[in-house]
Parts: sequence; structure tokens; C-alpha cells
Amino acid sequence: LFGNRFTVVLRDVQGLDEAGVQAALQSLKEYGFVNYFGMQRFGTTSIPTYTIGVAIVNRDYQKAIELVLASRMDMDADDFAAAMASFRKALADKDAGARHEARQSARDAAEKTPRWMKVERLILEQLAAGDGGLNFGAAVFAIPRHLR
Repeated sequence: LFGNRFTVVLRDVQGLDEAGVQAALQSLKEYGFVNYFGMQRFGTTSIPTYTIGVAIVNRDYQKAIELVLASRMDMDADDFAAAMASFRKALADKDAGARHEARQSARDAAEKTPRWMKVERLILEQLAAGDGGLNFGAAVFAIPRHLR
């Protein structure tokens, strides 16, 4: 997307002096800005992507992951849909044993995820990893940067 160029105009900015604005612009120049709100993001069409972006900005990573993994009944293969239903059921249960079951269900769902559902597979593989609880923040950051 190197060909995309646009101008941003800020008006009535308060709270930063000239040095603060320059520091923010330098950070933007060096590191860029991750577009969490783009129309093409996250590989799902059933959930408005801005709702996923809002959840991420609010650091509600579990909600963001649940939205990304929301079922697309017109696209889900039967075995994947069944594995995802099992994962969602385990995720809804709050006791520690269910969290272990959720990790195993995520592992099963990842194995049954169609290859073309790359983002969903990466998320499920990340949720299945580790010995502790489900790490939804790590799962968000398992999504390749160019898709976030």
C-alpha cells in the first residue's frame, strides 16, 4: 500500500505544545499507525470491522477475538463449525477446567480451520498455545500486522 497518500488536518488541538506535537509526528513518521478500522481488515464480513477495532483500542482483547471468530454460517465447513461451537461453549464456562478445555477446543478448531481462513487459524493456534489461561492479547497480536 505504498501508493496510498493522504493529508490529515488537525484543528483545535489542545493539550500539546509545539514540542509535543513534533514528538508525536516524529513517532508517526518512524513507526506509522496500525489501521484497526480498515474495511479489508480481519478477514470477516459478518461483523463490522470497526467494532473489532473499537474493542482493540479499548483493550478488550477477548471481545475482539470473539468478534473475529464470529461464525460465518455461509462459509464454515461443518467440522470447523462444530469445533468452533465446542470452543465457544468452553470459553463461556468460567471455571479453570473449562479454560483448559477451551485451549484444547481451540487446538481442535485450528486443526479443522480451512487453509483460506488464515487469520482465524493464527488466532486459534495462539489461544491453544501455553500452559496458563487463554491470552487474548497475544492472540490479537498473532494477526499479521498488515491485516490489523
